[in-house]
Amino acid sequence: MKQRIGIAVSILHSPTVLILDEPTNGLDPKGIRQLRQYLRKLAEEDNVTVFVSSHQLNEVEVLCDRAIVINDGKVVDELNMQDRHSGTEYTVSFEVQPKDRAIQVLSEFGSVQETATALDLAECKYEDIPAIVRALIAADVEVFAVKYQQRLEERYFSLTETKGREPR
Repeated sequence: MKQRIGIAVSILHSPTVLILDEPTNGLDPKGIRQLRQYLRKLAEEDNVTVFVSSHQLNEVEVLCDRAIVINDGKVVDELNMQDRHSGTEYTVSFEVQPKDRAIQVLSEFGSVQETATALDLAECKYEDIPAIVRALIAADVEVFAVKYQQRLEERYFSLTETKGREPR
């Protein structure tokens, strides 16, 4: 409740800029969704600039249009969350049948690892996913799902980790 009251107080005077530190901290899943929707409304309909500082990278990825990665007090990258796919490599999971035939096809595109429910293709470019799906279908493999892992966390660590040292 303290978190909700703090946010309510911060928007009472109809600000043009709103700065929030860990706004979803302590909220239940329903409260997180409601806050996310409200902040989007403020930004899109009321033209409020919303800055969110958070270590919850999955929440930043869902909520924000842009993310700035800071390391040692310096901005190391600014990411446009809508354009974050282009040229990026992902681990892509394919739920397919039959798996043995799918492994043969996916192996042509990179390293394949079998999990309990899917086949994971490492270092896969976002732009290549449609061609991979077409190749699977052409090989008479049934494709039930294609998922790629969220990328902000991986991008964050690639920008902030140095050999033998954790990010600050």
